[in-house]
Amino acid sequence: MTPLGPKEAPPQPSGSTTDLTAPKKARREYAQGHDALEAKDLANARKHFEKAIEMDPCYARALTELAVVLSLQGELSSAEAPLQKSIHCDGEFLEAYIQLGILLSIERKYSESESILQQGSRVAPSDWQPYYRLADVHLRLGKYQEAEQEYLKAESLSAAVPAEVHVRLADAYLQEKKYDQAYTEVQTYLRVAPDGPLAPQARSLLQQADSMRKSNPQPATGPQ
Repeated sequence: MTPLGPKEAPPQPSGSTTDLTAPKKARREYAQGHDALEAKDLANARKHFEKAIEMDPCYARALTELAVVLSLQGELSSAEAPLQKSIHCDGEFLEAYIQLGILLSIERKYSESESILQQGSRVAPSDWQPYYRLADVHLRLGKYQEAEQEYLKAESLSAAVPAEVHVRLADAYLQEKKYDQAYTEVQTYLRVAPDGPLAPQARSLLQQADSMRKSNPQPATGPQ
């Protein structure tokens, strides 16, 4: 599962309503914290986010990014509370659902992660991110058909879905014994991201899928 962090997470969804109500000083502290986080200066980022939250305890975006910092500092259990509070303060802020879903999955709390990401998909039904993350969790839970459906849903919503979706889909297809589809997905990944982070895994999967589809040919479909 992708770790929390601004470089690994998808692009920011639409703003939180608390962005508009936070005091100027709190927003200034948040901005400094965000810049520090982007620069991987976690200590300073944490300090600024904590100051912003002191000024506005319900500043959802600051709470969410504080949780990112805490997770990157290895304080995973401590990161849950600010994310839960972020959702409580602004139930429409998708990023909090995404980050909490990722965090819970890292902690192997897959059922909880699944529930949070399903809530996220209801909050933003036209955004690809909760479906993609939910599919990752389904894959870990062995719910391969559900994972397939969520990955395909994410792909149908946006071209911004990472190329890694093809490898993950291939994994689901292999488990479902859909070897031709698995082979096609891995080929697609290696074509669009030949030097991508999953390329070694993809090449191994390609051999596996090719071997399985040759030894288990799928019946032809079409008019009888």
